[in-house]
Amino acid sequence: MAAFYLLADETVQNQQQQDCRLILEISAPEEADNQRLHKAAEIAIKEKFGTALTLKPITKQAASHYLEVDPVPDHGALNLTTDNVQLIWHLARIMIIKAVRYRSAGSCLSSAECLPKKM
Repeated sequence: MAAFYLLADETVQNQQQQDCRLILEISAPEEADNQRLHKAAEIAIKEKFGTALTLKPITKQAASHYLEVDPVPDHGALNLTTDNVQLIWHLARIMIIKAVRYRSAGSCLSSAECLPKKM
């Protein structure tokens, strides 16, 4: 079995109306036609979420990056074919993380400490 990953170009809202990234993981036999499964995934997602979404291939590393940000994403599974090729979907919330800037003399404890001082 091999897995490939897809990401929706548009954000999708979860049950709490939060903007999320839709990440799909499809596990299929090595000899499976990934293009056919990609199309089947687009159809299944349209049926599940009620809107057509453009899905683009991403790496496992990229998928992991999106999922690391949200420790408890909504998720579910769908069968794509009569051969029981399974699609696992995740709705990872889009988190805004404040970046902490560092001074040359050391690190800042908060972003306010990193702001330039007024003269």
